[in-house]
Amino acid sequence: MRQWLDYFGPAFVLVAVFPRVAALFYAPAYWKLRGTVSYLLAHTLIYYGGLYVLGPHGRRAHAAQEALRARLGREPTDAEVMAECRFLRAHTT
Repeated sequence: MRQWLDYFGPAFVLVAVFPRVAALFYAPAYWKLRGTVSYLLAHTLIYYGGLYVLGPHGRRAHAAQEALRARLGREPTDAEVMAECRFLRAHTT
């Protein structure tokens, strides 16, 4: 609850004091159909573009974690996974 108040608290106070400011904080609610569609399209492209760009890195990290888990016989730490990713990247490219 505390995080929710920290995140939404200032917006709640500003909207309560100045109701027209709500258009800035909750803009898609005030846009017409074209604005809402463009908003959804932009966010969808950003999301899937990020998956396309960052996807190989996530697969590499997952593969490194699986390899370390098999080699060490335990769950690897984040630092070990990062070091293994660096090692794999240096030796595969």
